[in-house]
Amino acid sequence: MTVAGLVKRFRPHASFRSDPLAGVLQFDGSFPDVNVEMGSWAIAFGGDVVVLSQAEFNQVVTQSAEESGG
Repeated sequence: MTVAGLVKRFRPHASFRSDPLAGVLQFDGSFPDVNVEMGSWAIAFGGDVVVLSQAEFNQVVTQSAEESGG
């Protein structure tokens, strides 16, 4: 699934535009707006889409692995 497809799944009325030079997808028209920068993660969570930077994603995965003993 593409990032646009994922966001539109949870926010069907959002419109989006891309700026390849800036490396960002911007979704607006459904509050709050979603900006997905190149290298970040768009994650389906709790009936919506959450965007995490690579560092935030790594922190969550590391914490999760430590908590589960992995």
